[in-house]
Amino acid sequence: MNWKETISLINTTRGTGDKKNLNRMRLLLKELGNPEADLPVIHVAGTNGKGTTCAYIAHSLARAGYKTGLYTSPHLERVNERIRINDCYISDQDLMALTGQIAPIVQRLEDSLGEKYYSFEILTALAFLYFKQAGVNFLVLETGVGGKIDATNVVPSPLVSVITSIGYDHTHVLGNTLEEITRHKAGIIKKDCPVVVGPLADHLLAIVKEVSKEMDSNLTIVHPDKFDIVHQTLDYQSFKYGGDLVLETQMIGNHQLINTALAYEALKIVQQSYPDLTDLDILEGLKTTHWPGRMQKLSDQPVVVLDGAHNEIGVKALRQSIDHFFPGKKITYFAGMMVEKDFAKMFDLLGETADKFYLISPDLTRGFDVDQAVQSLTDKGYQASSVASLQAILDYINQQAKADEIIIIFGSLYLVGDFLKLYHEASG
Repeated sequence: MNWKETISLINTTRGTGDKKNLNRMRLLLKELGNPEADLPVIHVAGTNGKGTTCAYIAHSLARAGYKTGLYTSPHLERVNERIRINDCYISDQDLMALTGQIAPIVQRLEDSLGEKYYSFEILTALAFLYFKQAGVNFLVLETGVGGKIDATNVVPSPLVSVITSIGYDHTHVLGNTLEEITRHKAGIIKKDCPVVVGPLADHLLAIVKEVSKEMDSNLTIVHPDKFDIVHQTLDYQSFKYGGDLVLETQMIGNHQLINTALAYEALKIVQQSYPDLTDLDILEGLKTTHWPGRMQKLSDQPVVVLDGAHNEIGVKALRQSIDHFFPGKKITYFAGMMVEKDFAKMFDLLGETADKFYLISPDLTRGFDVDQAVQSLTDKGYQASSVASLQAILDYINQQAKADEIIIIFGSLYLVGDFLKLYHEASG
């Protein structure tokens, strides 16, 4: 199978049928010999922060000498990023070979079912097969959407499940209320398997507690009131957690303190079954983790920050970081959202900090209406205009921006990934 054929199966909008259960995912995995069955899994769900939390956990385990698989989505620059072992992406050759192995099975099942598998289902099955064949010691597994009926939620007994945060996103699948969304994400909690959860509103935490009790799952809750910030810059931050324990991270923003603590708690649970994992392994792993596209500083003069804030909870975290690092400053924003996002509410959260908004669609078919968004912003009195291309953004940074200007590029991870790829190519 060549590269074009591979991509057409694992990274397109193919797929039909309602996502009401995991029956057809289980059918596919059964045909592959159930590669997911015996993998030691750390399963992570959440509206925001799950990718970063996965990165913290996987990097810490790999640094400790364990062969650690990591499965995340979406990718920023190449689909290979989604499947990696010890920070090494799956090769093109392995991706094509495994797709070639799975493709005829998928075709046979589709003929029988009368519907097509979604690319995420196929890629998830491929990832399980890859990690099984590679003999990983751990698999850190990020959900795609929600949890309960997500294609990743076929693992029987995770070492620990993590729920990072709850907010409005993917409501067409998960429901229109936070209570419905919480129940979907709590669907990754399994019988007798411990769970770690980030700070939630009381009524949402009550749902997680209820499910944990039903599943006899020990629940650990991360409380931000246990945080005492020691050091915080655009390059590094450290904080005391629950007393004198100091956690350090290169990831920036108060929300990353939560993700760091979530990963720490999950790793401490893993440590109970794997005592060779030392406290130093955990602390050094957290300290040295890098996860691009999340409050990532690209330059100092001008200051350029890239952030994948693409929903309300993410933009609120971005605003909090802006207020801390750039108090009273006016920001030049470049932004792009997918069509289903409530862009008006998100831009309003940043409006009083904006010098000007430059808008671009992150996707020709699924991106928001740029002209409509520009008009909406100008009607509210903001300075706004469209920008023709990612190259135009890069040209602005290199040719027009003042040395003391603050530029933040944010929105869809597709936009963030495409810009990061262009930036790296231009930087050599």
